[in-house]
Amino acid sequence: MHDLVGSMVVLQYPSDVPKVNMFIAQSFRAIQQPTHWSRDRQPGLHWDSRFGSYESYNHHVTLQGESDHPALGPGVIFEIQVTTCGDYMYNRLAHDWYYKKSHGPLSRKDEIVLDMIHTAAIMVEVGGEYMKEREHENDENRDKAGPEYDLSQVFQHAQGAEEWRVKPTNLPPILRALEEKGYISASKLEHLAKNLAKNLGPLKEEGTSGHDPIAQLLEIIAQKSKRHFLVPFGQNEGFIGREKTVNWLLEKITPSTRPNDCQRTAIEGLGGTGKTQIALEAAYRVRNRHPECSVFWVPAISITTFDNAYREIGDALQVPGIQDDKVEIKALVKRALNQESRGEWLLIIDKLDDIELVTDLADFLPSNPKGSILFTTRNHTVITRLDIAPGRVERVGEMSRDEALEMLKRNTKESQWQDTANTPKLLDFLADLPLAIRQASAYIWQNDITTAKYLSYCQSSDEKDIIMLSKDFEDRCRYRDIRNPVATT
Repeated sequence: MHDLVGSMVVLQYPSDVPKVNMFIAQSFRAIQQPTHWSRDRQPGLHWDSRFGSYESYNHHVTLQGESDHPALGPGVIFEIQVTTCGDYMYNRLAHDWYYKKSHGPLSRKDEIVLDMIHTAAIMVEVGGEYMKEREHENDENRDKAGPEYDLSQVFQHAQGAEEWRVKPTNLPPILRALEEKGYISASKLEHLAKNLAKNLGPLKEEGTSGHDPIAQLLEIIAQKSKRHFLVPFGQNEGFIGREKTVNWLLEKITPSTRPNDCQRTAIEGLGGTGKTQIALEAAYRVRNRHPECSVFWVPAISITTFDNAYREIGDALQVPGIQDDKVEIKALVKRALNQESRGEWLLIIDKLDDIELVTDLADFLPSNPKGSILFTTRNHTVITRLDIAPGRVERVGEMSRDEALEMLKRNTKESQWQDTANTPKLLDFLADLPLAIRQASAYIWQNDITTAKYLSYCQSSDEKDIIMLSKDFEDRCRYRDIRNPVATT
């Protein structure tokens, strides 16, 4: 049991819990009062649970007398946990998820499923206690028993009439009996009903139908995830190195790791250092590792590219009024991303280099704690203006020589780069910059020349050679309207 030697007692009926607690108190020497974990406690600091926790009593005890057992000598403390069948089943399923956080942050669907499991646990215990009562009834009393109780009726009442309150006077007979015995209180039922009703309201927007809360939850579980992946480029199969940078990013940009604020992270570096390609690789890895997380890409090359990308996000999210030319698109999308019902998202704002553009756009950046924003920029002033902490900024420069050589090799054939004297000289000339190497290798491959020949072009003062080096190259992983010839780089 947890960090101690111990055992667990799982009871079929909740009304037997006090009897077992009394038996333990009489049979062992208690170190302290038993810890009562009630269903009313919240399971975490940052998750607004609708059904609370599982219920148990934890006894820390020692043996009262001497023991011949080698593991239970005098003074050895061990634990006995007392719980019920329904709570035990719920705890076994949910403990790793939101107590141990073994599977990462909870998605919207995860929360709903856990709540359904807990509802089922409560139903099992209420039903078990009811059947135990029936065992002691004679035939005459059984025929006179009150109406069967359906937990969903309470939820329906709470949804349909806010003024409705659960009170002992309007409880069905079975529940009234349980309430009198202290097993489940009217306030507990009201708490469950109100919370579920409150959360079912927004869920209706997700395409559910009908008035039965349980049916609505089942529909939600059956729905496909509404994750969006709006990235203008495919994954770069030629991505080389930068593993340390990418892994650092993945630790910082995963949504919900800062529970009270939207994360802001930045990649800073000169032109040609591969900032966009690093962000692109991170986007695909987030998609693969966090299936419930949406990823949106916004080129900040100009106000026009920014607006167009925001409009595309609004279309994907089906934001009302997004097609109206008279509305402020950026404000609508910000409001949509700030809604918790949108789930987790990563927003990548690429090439935000213009400080004036930052001033125009700062008010339209979402701040949902379930979201994360990654910026790429070559302008350090942009980072300070966005108030991004130094610990969340990764500065990138040239590649290592091994990475640079591997990139050149991957995009050319061996006969073109095997010149061991001139290939390193070419990489020196290109300053190991990813963009320069990518364009040089494209030119070498297309024109079937060697690295030595290409280096001679680079070192030439001939105007014809300069023009030739300034020709653009085809690359599906960069913007078509941005030209980055080697001569410029």
